[in-house]
Amino acid sequence: MQKTFLIFILIVAAATCTAQDKSQVQFDSLADAEIQLEGLSNTFVNDTNENVRLTTTYFFVKTLLHAIKIDHSYYYPFDSLKAISIQKPEDDKFRIFTWHLRMNNGSYRQYGVLQFNPEYIKTIKKKKKDAAIPPYIPLIDRSDSLLTKNATTAIGGHQQWFGALYYNITTVKYKKQTYYILLGLDKADSTCNRKVADVLTLDKKGKITLGAPIFKILKDDVVKSRFILSYADDANIILRYTEAAPGDMMIVFDNLIPSPTPLKGKNNMIPDGSFDGLKWGKGIWQHKEIGDVDGIKTKGTQGKTR
Repeated sequence: MQKTFLIFILIVAAATCTAQDKSQVQFDSLADAEIQLEGLSNTFVNDTNENVRLTTTYFFVKTLLHAIKIDHSYYYPFDSLKAISIQKPEDDKFRIFTWHLRMNNGSYRQYGVLQFNPEYIKTIKKKKKDAAIPPYIPLIDRSDSLLTKNATTAIGGHQQWFGALYYNITTVKYKKQTYYILLGLDKADSTCNRKVADVLTLDKKGKITLGAPIFKILKDDVVKSRFILSYADDANIILRYTEAAPGDMMIVFDNLIPSPTPLKGKNNMIPDGSFDGLKWGKGIWQHKEIGDVDGIKTKGTQGKTR
């Protein structure tokens, strides 16, 4: 009996050591990947040669995707990647990596990857046995082609992403639908910047959709799928969440007007010092004129350029 018990203890101890060793290997692999990613990101941000920046970004994407395939990578914070924004919603079902790449002509390319929480994947597979939900989804920037159509009403999947560097995510619900509202900065080119409030939804199998008809803008009969502010590249505007009272959510933004001294070939929209807002209620972000925002508690950052 004692011999059997001793064998059992040795087996448990060996299994525990093996699990600890595996966890340590995974952590070490992620730490090594983070060091590589930090060096690559510093290069694609700071190098003066565009070809070097492009090549480095390519290897950054490959290294990042390799890293997030490692077991338990979702819980690794990648804190040292200062050029990368990593945002996750309150329910922790996923996180989104976003960043942008400066080109020599003044334009920017946007990059993004959505990584699912493995616990969320398990939940989906328990409910939907046929669900084929991947650990991560690349976001493909189509903002240029969307703008030639109608970016504010387009709805699509991960290959129809209006690319932006996200600086905040909030969650709102209506009936049985959860909407993840993504606030981001799109450094379009040397003449124009954009800030965007986009929408991400998940279906019962974990499939993502970008854009939803939930933005009602004043003097516009069409309900928008995302809210976009285009403004002069040298202007500074806000697009951020506020909470006037618990549960009273609003997105506040600068009211834009044409510059009194317009420059040819440049976006000339600038803030006039007053503010408007989008107030959430009954499944719609309703446009409101609010004037001044002093005293309103702000949530999150304003999305400063990196």
